[in-house]
Amino acid sequence: YAGNTLGAAAGCALCGFFLLRDVGVDATLRLAAGASVAVGAVMMLLPVAGPPPARSPVPEAPPPLPGRGGWALPALFFAIGCIALANEVLWTRHLSLLFHNTVYTYTVTLTVMLVGIVAGSLAGAFLFDGLRRRALVFGAVQVTTGLVVLGVLLLPPSFWDARGDPESVTTLLVAALLVLLLPATLSGLSFPLAIRMAVRDVSSAPRSVGRMSALNTAGGITGSLATGFVLLP
Repeated sequence: YAGNTLGAAAGCALCGFFLLRDVGVDATLRLAAGASVAVGAVMMLLPVAGPPPARSPVPEAPPPLPGRGGWALPALFFAIGCIALANEVLWTRHLSLLFHNTVYTYTVTLTVMLVGIVAGSLAGAFLFDGLRRRALVFGAVQVTTGLVVLGVLLLPPSFWDARGDPESVTTLLVAALLVLLLPATLSGLSFPLAIRMAVRDVSSAPRSVGRMSALNTAGGITGSLATGFVLLP
């Protein structure tokens, strides 16, 4: 997950800062299509292992969480996707009011968000396997995210006035790092932690991860649409 998101951050920065400006839109699209074909060709040539030996059939679905909380983890997974993308839409809009709005505004905002997710998910990969009270840590991460966002929101206007030239990409980058990096890192931390709570055994891992990722992405779609079309207006 961290590696895939790091690729997304690199692609976002490369496209927004260099390719669109120096190569052009049409050539960049062709380059992206060619890269996809190349990745597919390389993948087909890799000596990937065949199917494992026959074993007992995989269960239809991963076992539910104990007690009445079987619905809670999927609902929370949907919610953190919703909140993360809503935050991205809100802060992109916020930064566009403070700085000259160009293609770099979205590029910087998205790249910083993705880099934070990479840092958080890498940290989560090393921290959470042996963790016992995962639900407690998950809740603490969400509370911290809310407090960080609220703290930035309550900064006085004079703080933003002192950030420098509103047309400078460097100033925009510094502001985006300040506003977005920590919440994005906490969001990236949440993903592997929630996956670790959802996966009960190796045989159900693909189904569990796919289901949780789908819920998280559906939450992101809902959050971005609701924020852009309903909440902000």
